Amino acid sequence: MKGLTGNLINKIRSFVKNRKVIVAVSGGIDSMTLMRIMAKSLPKDQIVVAHFNHASRKESDRDELFVSKEAKKLGLVFESQKLKRKPPKGQSKEDFWRQERLKYLRALMAKTQASFFITAHHRDDVIETFLFKLITGRTLAIPKEFDEDLLVYRPFLNISKEDIKKLAKFLSVKFVTDRSNLDISFDRNFIRHKLITKIAERFGRKSLENLHFAAMNLSNLQNVVTEIVEFLLRSYSDLSEFSASKLAKDMIDLSHSAQIQIARVWLSKLAGKTFGYYHSKRFLDFLQKKRPSIQLPGRLQLNQ
Repeated sequence: MKGLTGNLINKIRSFVKNRKVIVAVSGGIDSMTLMRIMAKSLPKDQIVVAHFNHASRKESDRDELFVSKEAKKLGLVFESQKLKRKPPKGQSKEDFWRQERLKYLRALMAKTQASFFITAHHRDDVIETFLFKLITGRTLAIPKEFDEDLLVYRPFLNISKEDIKKLAKFLSVKFVTDRSNLDISFDRNFIRHKLITKIAERFGRKSLENLHFAAMNLSNLQNVVTEIVEFLLRSYSDLSEFSASKLAKDMIDLSHSAQIQIARVWLSKLAGKTFGYYHSKRFLDFLQKKRPSIQLPGRLQLNQ
């Protein structure tokens, strides 16, 4: 673990340099280990520890206080925000919490003049995201180590959960357990605790490395396809009805798979968010006038 610790410290120093950063810390083993590594990697005045209190459990305030005390022991600035709203009707708690956390972190970046924020996402999270998106038919975009759009850095992304546990023990990291992470009524928790566990039991831990490799390869391939399609779409200068009609005619001789990818990128540019196969297929049908109208997530309604 001494070698892994040293490698992480060097990696973080090399990437962050002299920039100010926000470290997102929930209090769990992953983020508490990250906070300890960050404290060893950078001068204290470059780090702001951020905790988002979901106010969803009786232990939520306890977790916030715990992170605050541990951050102060390391001499780090601590910031927090408590959620005061409930998810709107029809939106999952997981999606709502994720969006609210991101809003908070972005606002805190502006307040503290930080360059980006850092999270403790690891290799097992990549596998979980990959399986979740595969099962639910979403676009296979997988978290990157540094996401230039979200301004988030994930130094643990190629490290397994097992290695983080060993690292936490090596560094004597204290942490709390969020019981809601064990609740398999949440889709991601079911994948994490049931599906991935069964895969590892049946096919061995090596199978998780294979899934991680497949996830990264497929995500990279989709990114390449997206870049190529965006380049080709430059000749369609806007998202008007005329351009859409012209596009539908121009791609009529392409394979169905190619048409789906073009529809996916066009729809993403139109809506400002990514979509998977299901909605891309419906949008393609709409472009080809096989549907008079379509209703998309986010209350987006398109009519011929």
